[in-house]
Formats: sequence, C-alpha cells, structure tokens
Amino acid sequence: MSGATLAGIADGDFPSPSGEVFVAVALKSTSISQNPSVASVTFDVDSMPANMVLQLNALDTTAVPVSARVLAVLRELEAISLNEDLVVSVSRDDGEHWDAVPLARVADFLTNKAVVEGTVTFSHADGGGRQVLHRVETANNKSLEVHFVTLGAEIST
Repeated sequence: MSGATLAGIADGDFPSPSGEVFVAVALKSTSISQNPSVASVTFDVDSMPANMVLQLNALDTTAVPVSARVLAVLRELEAISLNEDLVVSVSRDDGEHWDAVPLARVADFLTNKAVVEGTVTFSHADGGGRQVLHRVETANNKSLEVHFVTLGAEIST
C-alpha cells in the first residue's frame, strides 16, 4: 500500500464462532488526491475463545450497601453453565473482597439470547464503602457474548 498507512489493527480483532473477524481499521492517506484502498488482509485467529474478566465502573450509593442485584443480557454461542462458565461478582470494599452473585436464567428470547439475574447479600463484615464494583468473568473457554450488565444495590436504612 503506497502513500497510505494501515492503522487500528492490534487489540481490535474479535473472532466469532462463524469465523468472522471484526476489526476497526483506519486508512490514512498522505495526500488528499490519493484514494487509499486495501487489496487484501490476512488474519490468523485462534479458534478457541479466550476467557475474559470485565470489571465495570463503580456504582456510587448514598449509604453502605447490604446487598446487590445484577441483571445481564447474553448470547450463548455454545451451551454454558451459569455460575461456572459465567460468574458475576460484586465488591463494596474497592475489590478487596468479592462476593459471587448466584445467577439464574429469567427469560430466553430470539436465538440463544437470555436474561439472567441474581442477588447477593455482602458476606464480608469489613469494608463497607459506598461504592459497589462488579465484574463479569467467563471460564472454561466458552463462547458467549455479554450484551448488557446492570447493577443495583440495597442500602441499610
């Protein structure tokens, strides 16, 4: 590719079970008169899905939370076991202690999409900040997509 650079290929490639690869690519021309184009691009993609840990932004509360509720929407690309292949945990002490949220399937819709939810009472006595962290972990190299995760907290009155 003369006169242009190919950028954006690094951590931006996400394999799917069908073999598709989604990549953010930006072509930058060195001249306004040039029309950069790509003749071909080759990617080597590992067919085994990788495990993931996704820690989400903290939820600020007005008092020390006593429990947390999580709701998530996911798409199973292969069968998964909740609480084994997909684990959601919450913390109220800046990640020092994590409590696993027992997840249950509450609805199925479209093809392989599900709504799961769970509630947990914080088990650790120490800590007690007013922020609740939540994280989503996948295990056993299962292929799934997490489309939405939301967190709520009950505070002591």
